[in-house]
Amino acid sequence: MKKETKRKALVVAGAIALIAAVGTTAGSTFAKYTDSAKATGNATVAKWGFTLSVNADKLFGSMYDVSTEVVSTNDKNTVVVGKDGAIVVAPGTSGSMNFSIKGRAEVDALVKVEIGDEDFKDVYLKGNEGTEVEDVEYYPIEWKLSKTSGGAAEKVNNDKVAETIDTWASETRYEAGTSADVDISYELEWRWVFEHGSTPEDKAKYNGYDTILGKWANGTKDTTNYDANVTIALPTISLSVEQINTATK
Repeated sequence: MKKETKRKALVVAGAIALIAAVGTTAGSTFAKYTDSAKATGNATVAKWGFTLSVNADKLFGSMYDVSTEVVSTNDKNTVVVGKDGAIVVAPGTSGSMNFSIKGRAEVDALVKVEIGDEDFKDVYLKGNEGTEVEDVEYYPIEWKLSKTSGGAAEKVNNDKVAETIDTWASETRYEAGTSADVDISYELEWRWVFEHGSTPEDKAKYNGYDTILGKWANGTKDTTNYDANVTIALPTISLSVEQINTATK
């Protein structure tokens, strides 16, 4: 049975000393023979070599430039600007976030990925049942989620993203002295393409859907024909690494 407790620091120091001596006497003559051996031990603090990195600066923003990416400065290349600094998304914009856990420790460690209770909410437009547009089900934003662990890559798209995020929650123990480094990285990407569809008819249809969503966000809501959501919400993702002390009975 193993008992695990947290410990914030580890200090190791050691010294071993060994001295051997031999002495003899004979009559009135005193002769002294000596021999000795010494050993010392040296140690350093066990390494805590983990690096946690999170970068969500380019996920969503109040401004986007002509390359569709999040920017921090409003200049001549800025094509989307949220009112009063509001965080926004729009046709023709995109973003991404990256986070990772990498490194190796010389102590037992527990790596945790924790997911909040919040639901994943996406932008959508759906036709109400019984109306002429009841078949409309439009999700304008394309999602892509990538995970790399130990060199193996996994990718999912769109409706699988929310489902996959829920599976990230984990607790993995890495034992001191193992040969493998911890190397786990994630990337979440989204894109709202400027124009959907390949034919003029399809482009006109999807442009109409985008316009309805834009008006909905502005407070003009056609609730008679549609249901819509114009807010994106991601669950909270937390990364942590802690040293653990294992006592065996």
